[in-house]
Amino acid sequence: MTHQFIRVIQDFVSHPYQLYAAQTHSLWRKSRRLAQDVCGSLVIKKLWREAYFQFLNQVKDRLLLVIAIKVAHLQRMKEVEKERDALLTFKQGLIDPSNGLSSWNGHNCCNWFGVSCSNQTGHVTKLDLHARSSCNQLMNNTTFPCKMMLGGKLSSSILELKYLSYLDLSLNDFNDTHIPHFVGSLRNLRYLDLSKSSFSGMVPPNLGNLSQLQYLDLGYFVGGLWVSDLHWLPKLSSLQYLNLGRVNLSKATTYWVQTVNMLPSLLELHLSSCELHSFPHSPPSVNFTSLSVLDLGSNHFDSSSILSWCFNITTLTQLHFPGSDLRGLIPEIQRGSFCNLHTFNLAQNYRLKGDVKRVVDALSGCGNATLESLNLRFCQLSENLPNSLGYLKNLGYLDLSSNLILGPIPQSLGNLSRLQALYLSNNSMLSGTTPESIGQLVELQILDLSLNSWDGIITEVHFLNLTNLLHLSLSSTKNLVLKVPNDWIPPFNLVLIKIIGCQLGPAFPAWLKTQTNLAIITLSNTSISGILPDWVWKFPSWMPMLSTLDLSDNHLKGGLSRSLPFGSLCLNSVDLSFNQFEGSVPLWPGVKKPVFKEQ
Repeated sequence: MTHQFIRVIQDFVSHPYQLYAAQTHSLWRKSRRLAQDVCGSLVIKKLWREAYFQFLNQVKDRLLLVIAIKVAHLQRMKEVEKERDALLTFKQGLIDPSNGLSSWNGHNCCNWFGVSCSNQTGHVTKLDLHARSSCNQLMNNTTFPCKMMLGGKLSSSILELKYLSYLDLSLNDFNDTHIPHFVGSLRNLRYLDLSKSSFSGMVPPNLGNLSQLQYLDLGYFVGGLWVSDLHWLPKLSSLQYLNLGRVNLSKATTYWVQTVNMLPSLLELHLSSCELHSFPHSPPSVNFTSLSVLDLGSNHFDSSSILSWCFNITTLTQLHFPGSDLRGLIPEIQRGSFCNLHTFNLAQNYRLKGDVKRVVDALSGCGNATLESLNLRFCQLSENLPNSLGYLKNLGYLDLSSNLILGPIPQSLGNLSRLQALYLSNNSMLSGTTPESIGQLVELQILDLSLNSWDGIITEVHFLNLTNLLHLSLSSTKNLVLKVPNDWIPPFNLVLIKIIGCQLGPAFPAWLKTQTNLAIITLSNTSISGILPDWVWKFPSWMPMLSTLDLSDNHLKGGLSRSLPFGSLCLNSVDLSFNQFEGSVPLWPGVKKPVFKEQ
C-alpha cells in the first residue's frame, strides 16, 4: 500500500501543469483513499506524513491555478464578445455601398474582413478598412472586396477595442465630417492613417494623448483640415512617420520648426501644401538623428534660408521642396555631405538661382553615388553642366529643363547607365553639339532635348543602344540635322516623337514605318518635301494607337487621301497646315480636329 501511495505522489509531481479540473479531482479522491489506509496502520513514519501534507498543498495549489485559468479564460471570452459587439455597432454607423463588410457576421470576429487579432489573447489588435480598388488580394484566407469605399459616421464603440494598435481608414469618403474627438482616447494605437478620407475641420489636439503612436497620416484631404496649434505634437515622442500634407498649419507657421524638431525619432516628415509662410531667422540646431524623408513642397517660404538648415540633416535620403517659393541663391552644399541622398527635388522654384556646376559637383562628391532622382526644373540655374555629372552613376531621373544652362552636354553623360528619363528642354542659351555617348544610355526611356539652340548633326550612333526609348523630343532654334541612312532600323519602338525646327528631310523618314506603337507624331518645320509615300496614308493599319498627327510647316505636295480607315483609331487631331497640298479637303471620320491651312 505504501508503494502505491509513493507512486501517486510521483505521478502528481511529474504531471503537466496544464491539468483539467476532472483529472485533479480524480487524483484527490485516490490520494484520500490511500492516505486513510496508510494512516490506519500502527506505524506511520514521519517521512510519509510530511510527503502526505506536501501532496495536499500541491493539490490545493493546482486547484487554485485551474480555477484562475478558467476564470481568466471566461473573462477573456467575455471581453472578446464585447469587442465583437463593438465592431457590429461600428459597422452600423458606416455607409457601405459595395457591401465590403458582408463578412462581418458569425461568432469569430477575427475572421472578418479587415480585422486582425492577437494569436495569444484573441483580442482585436488591427482594423484595416482603407478603401480598395483592386481584387485578388488575400486577407484571412478571403478575397478583399473590389472597389470598397466606406462613408457615414464613426462610432465611439471602437473604444471597446482596448488592445487596438493599428487603425487604417484611409482613402474613404466621410463627406467632410470632423475627425472624432474620441480617436484621441485609443491609447494603445501605434499606427493611425486617416489620409485622403474627406475629413474636415480642426484636427483634435487630444491626438497628443496617443503617446505610443509611431505612424500618423492625416494628409491630402480634399476638404479643409486645420490645426489651432501644434503644441500637442511633441507629446508623440515615439513618432517615426508624420504626414500632415494639405493640413492648414498657418496658425503654427511661426513655430512649426521648433515643434517638429522635438521629435527626434522621426524617419519621415511630410508637410507639403500646409500654408507654411516663414522660417525663423535663428532656427534651432537640427535635433533629428535618423530623419530620412523630408517633404516641404508647395509652401511659401519666400527665401532659401530654410535650405541651409535642411542641408545639415545628413541622414536624408529624400529632400522635396517643389513649388515652395524659394528665392535667392541656393546655399552652399558641403561636398560629400549628402552621401545617403536618393532624391533631390527643388523644381518649380522660379526665383531660385544658382550655379548648376556647383550643385552637381557637391552632389557627386560621394564615392557610392546614391542619388537616383535629381529634379531642378523651372529654376534659374545657370552656367555649364559639369563633367562630374557622370559620377552620379545611379541616377535614373534627371530634369534640368526650363533653366538658363549654358554650354554643351558633357561627354560623361554616357556613364549614367541607369538613366531612364533625361529632360534638358527649354534651356534656350544652351549651345553645342550632342555627344555620341548619349547612345550608351541603355535604360533611357524619355529623351527631351527640345527648345534649345542645338547645332551639328545627330546620327544613328546617338541612338545606338537606346533599345528602351519611348519618348523622343528634339527642337532647335539653330541648325540641328538628323541624318541617318535610308535603310536605318532604329533599336527602339517609340510611343511619342516630337521633332520641331530640325532638318529631317527632304525625304519623309522611312524608318518611321518601323514605329508601330506611336500615339503622337509631330514632325513640324523639319524640311520634309515632296509627295508623301503611299504607306503614310496607311498609318491606321500599323499604328493602331495613333491619336495626334502633326506634319505642319513643311513642303509637302500632292493630294490628300480621300479615304482613311480612321474610324477604328484613336486619331482625333491632324495638322497638315502650311504645306503645299492640292485639291479639295477630305472628310475623315473620327478626326475631331483637322487643320489644312495652306502655306
